[in-house]
Amino acid sequence: MPNTQQNSSRTLGVIILTGGHSQRMGRPKWSLPFGNETLLQRTVTACCQISEEVVIAASDAQQYPDAVQLPTIIRDKQSDRGPLEGIRGGLEFLHQQGFEWGFVTACDVPNLAPQVANFLLQHSDGFEAVIPYRDDRIYGMTAIYKCKFHTRIESLIEKRKLRVSQLAELFYSRMLPAESIRSVDKDLDSLTNLNYPEQYLAALNKLKLDPPTGFSESTRN
Repeated sequence: MPNTQQNSSRTLGVIILTGGHSQRMGRPKWSLPFGNETLLQRTVTACCQISEEVVIAASDAQQYPDAVQLPTIIRDKQSDRGPLEGIRGGLEFLHQQGFEWGFVTACDVPNLAPQVANFLLQHSDGFEAVIPYRDDRIYGMTAIYKCKFHTRIESLIEKRKLRVSQLAELFYSRMLPAESIRSVDKDLDSLTNLNYPEQYLAALNKLKLDPPTGFSESTRN
C-alpha cells in the first residue's frame, strides 16, 4: 500500500529501466538475488513508496517468471536503442495515465532512497526536468522528466543519439548538484548502480547478505 510519502494526486509516476543486456555483469541484473527477493523486486518495493503507478520498461526478449507479482510492464517499440527507448516509452505510458512527471531509475540500484524522487520534484517549478550532476557526470537515469514531452526523445533515437546525458539539453532542465541530495540520501546510494560482479558482491556484503551459490566475479563474460 502507498505510504504517507506518496503524492496524493497523480503528479509523479515511476519508470524502472530493465532493458539492458547486462554484459558486464554476466547475467540479467534484474534477476540477481538480493536477500529473499530479486534485485528487481527490491527496486519495485522501494518505488511503490514513491507512487501509485510504477511501470517497468523492458526489451521484447526479457521474460519474468514471476511477472504476476510485478507492476505494469511495457516493451521497447524499437530494439537496441538503450535506456532512451525505455525512458521514452515509460513517459508516454505515464502521460496516458494522466501523470505529469516521471521519475526514472534502474533495476540495479539496490539502495534507492524513495525520498529522492519527491526531493527532485520539490525543485521542479518552472522546469521540464530535474537532473542531478556531480563534476562532469550527469545522472539522467536518476531524474524526473515531464511526461508530456516524451515525443522529443524520439528525435534523439531517430538520429541514433542514444546517450542519456543528452536529455539535459533536450529538456529545459534544472541541474541539481548531487551533494544537495544528501539531505534525503546521505550516502547518495540512489545514484549508485551495479554494473560488475564485484559491485554486486560489495552491495550484498554491505547489508550482510550472502551471494547466490556459485556466483563470483568470474561470472563476468
